[in-house]
Amino acid sequence: MARRITIAVLTYKRQDELIRTLESVFAQEYPEVEVIVINNHPDDTGALLKSVFPAARYIEMDSNRGCEARNVALRAATGDIVVTLDNDVCLKDRCAAGMVAEFFDLKPEAACLNFRVISPGGGLSLRDWCHPRDHDRWSCQVFQTDHISEGACAFRKEAFLSAGGYYAPFFIGHEGPDLCARLISDGWEAWYSPVIEVAHNASMAARPDWRAYYFNTRNNVWLAYRHYPALYALKYTVFYTAMMFVYSIRAGHLKAFLRGLSHAVAGIGSMERRPLGSECIVRLADIRSHKPSLASKIRKHLFSNQAYR
Repeated sequence: MARRITIAVLTYKRQDELIRTLESVFAQEYPEVEVIVINNHPDDTGALLKSVFPAARYIEMDSNRGCEARNVALRAATGDIVVTLDNDVCLKDRCAAGMVAEFFDLKPEAACLNFRVISPGGGLSLRDWCHPRDHDRWSCQVFQTDHISEGACAFRKEAFLSAGGYYAPFFIGHEGPDLCARLISDGWEAWYSPVIEVAHNASMAARPDWRAYYFNTRNNVWLAYRHYPALYALKYTVFYTAMMFVYSIRAGHLKAFLRGLSHAVAGIGSMERRPLGSECIVRLADIRSHKPSLASKIRKHLFSNQAYR
């Protein structure tokens, strides 16, 4: 008997993109698929879905709650495997749900599976590549990762909920690595596989351009404080804060960076700190052993035409 798969689509405005994504979802040739749409922007989307996709379950948040909405969707899901998509991310293959189920059957220790994200032009979406490996060498291979591509992945529901789901105060930005650290601490694994491909029809017009420099700066500090031993956390914070400082100056968003840093320091007192043990740090070091060099990261962010997010 096929295991039940839930596909949960997080939406925020952009109804045309949502319809396109749901067309790819309802085209899945898998016998047990539940579809949930969770809306972070109260509007008439529910009425639209009743007329176009009446089989979709609809959940509407009272306001934009960021990553917390995904937690609501995972708790509501009836499938033991949950695919999470953004409203502008389409499944490329009608057999994607079946391939996801097969992956989790073959890897009982896997809590998360990250998909290969394709740009509208057909190539790998570099702006969505978050994994600690060089995309030129590794984007077509299967490997363990310490990141989660939140809008293009699948979870074992049991693992997600037992780890606490996404940490709501992050709102957006680095909520994936934060969750991944907890999954690894609980003994689970996160994987990337190119077998499942999704197309990301991203629109920078749909998001404020300052957002990445504020949230990533703030949440980097919180991520280090919450999960890393003291010296490791200090090195991580100094390194990535310095990088964000340079990126923000280049992009003209120094004020957003400074505001993010200020709010990070002010909010540390309310953060729960649970440093990873030595075994988990060793696991992370192994996962990150193929990480691109500093020079490569600088070239990627300072000399790339890809928008930072």
